[in-house]
Amino acid sequence: MSTKIHDFILGCVARKIRELGYEIIAYQGDYKKISDMTFKLPIKIKKHRPDILGFKKDISKICIGEAKTEGDLFSKRTSEQFSDYYEAIKNPKINAELVIGIPNSCENDLLNLLYCLDMRGNQNVTYVCIPKELFPNE
Repeated sequence: MSTKIHDFILGCVARKIRELGYEIIAYQGDYKKISDMTFKLPIKIKKHRPDILGFKKDISKICIGEAKTEGDLFSKRTSEQFSDYYEAIKNPKINAELVIGIPNSCENDLLNLLYCLDMRGNQNVTYVCIPKELFPNE
């Protein structure tokens, strides 16, 4: 179940994906907060469905977007999701990158997780930190 905070972080991830030059093509959440268009659900990547998919037609590159709240980074599911997405990113036949959105208080936890998953430092994995002061009230 999605929360207001998760939806807000997801909107920030969508904005970052657009800033990187991608067109949003699939969105799992309240898409009315980011567009007047209707979006289909993102396809599963291995066993997991990301929150957002973006696409750059000119270079045939996809962007996987994922929003995480404070407790999410410690879950087995998050580790499995990131591993699945990273496997796709490392595949030379797939031109892809991953954008993760988190509360700024979780940056060290995210960096530790990325390090444990051997993802830290990869140029195709980026993240956006959102200050808690911007979050809507639950």
